[in-house]
Formats: sequence, C-alpha cells, structure tokens
Amino acid sequence: MSNIISSETLREQRPALQALDRLAEQHPGLPSAYIAGTRDLDVQVRSATHFEAWREALGIDPMAVDSREWTTGETVLAFVAQAEEAGAPVRVYVVLPALPVEAVAVAA
Repeated sequence: MSNIISSETLREQRPALQALDRLAEQHPGLPSAYIAGTRDLDVQVRSATHFEAWREALGIDPMAVDSREWTTGETVLAFVAQAEEAGAPVRVYVVLPALPVEAVAVAA
C-alpha cells in the first residue's frame, strides 16, 4: 500500500499547521472549509463566494486564479489559487457545476 501522506512526522507538518493558525488569527471571519495539510495546506471551500473571500485574504491576484474543467460523470469547473502563508504553500479551491454550453451562448 502506498503512503499518500508526504510527511513522516508531525514536525514536518508544522509549517502547514502554523499557516492555518496564522490565517485563523488574522482572518477569523473567513468561511469554514475542508482543510487538509501535510507539508502544504489544501483548502476546499463550498462556493464561489467563499473562494473569493479566501483569495482576497491570501492576497492572491484574480489573474493568478487557474480554472480547470473536468468531466467525471458530469462536467465541473475547478478554480484554484495558490499562495504561501507562514512558509507553507496554500492551495484554495472550489468545484462548481459547469454551465451548459447553451446557457453560455445565451449569456454572451
């Protein structure tokens, strides 16, 4: 069985934990999220509004946000932003249902 956790000890996870602690202290009003951390801190939020709040708190330029389209039974869009906090890489992402092509054409 392969080891999916990239850290061997809790000490190696310390930068991610410190980053989370710093964010909680400096931005206590940020929306809650699903958070996982080994050496990096991964933050999955529930909505585009929550994504924007985290993006702004981390000082990530809107032009630095990456969007990806996945098809796994249904097509979804993922928006991903990366920053560094307290020495640890932080990735914030949200997965949303994609608009049907017809809806995009009507909106244009």
